[in-house]
Amino acid sequence: MPTKKEIIEDLNFLTELISTRVRTISAGTLVFCWVLIFESIFKKGSTTIITINLLLVPVSLAILTLVADFAQYWLGYLVTNRAFKEMEEKDKENINFDCTALAYRLRFFMFYIKQALMLGSTLSLLIIIGLRIFKR
Repeated sequence: MPTKKEIIEDLNFLTELISTRVRTISAGTLVFCWVLIFESIFKKGSTTIITINLLLVPVSLAILTLVADFAQYWLGYLVTNRAFKEMEEKDKENINFDCTALAYRLRFFMFYIKQALMLGSTLSLLIIIGLRIFKR
């Protein structure tokens, strides 16, 4: 039976792993889209597989994913820094986070929203590619 400490360690490991995967997939989506965009630009007159306008959705969602990822960590810093300052002011060794604080709640919201944005970005790119392949 796992202890509370072990569960917290596992959650920390898993959330970092999820965040790393979200960043990697979003960055990969951006790179793949940029390759397709540059191919379209440099091969004027040819029929490219995907038009630039269609790629705006996955590119935009991938960028928003990375912004949400940054926001999650920035909000986490704010929450942790606020708790640290309170510990220093009250000369305490332990303190609870203010779970009702907006930054605290937004931090968790960003964790889930970045996953949804990444899925949207990836699925929209796959749909665009699939439609273009079967359209030929």
